[in-house]
Amino acid sequence: MKALTLTNLRSNLFKIIDQIIESGKPVFIKRKGHIVRIDLDKPTKRTERLFKQPLRKNVITGDPEELVNFKAWQWDENL
Repeated sequence: MKALTLTNLRSNLFKIIDQIIESGKPVFIKRKGHIVRIDLDKPTKRTERLFKQPLRKNVITGDPEELVNFKAWQWDENL
């Protein structure tokens, strides 16, 4: 695709942005020997932005069998 000049972008900014939204194709702008790309950002799902936690082993300290009949509302004063 042909790169636009900054002057051309400035004069047609809203038309170019609408064109990017409708077509989904990026627009390239040339400035001082560099090419800048204006592209449509794809929204991501909230769950995709989460990072994965490492799988932890042995997170229970003590005997896991004690948790089977554990009653959280009972207080053991000996602990």
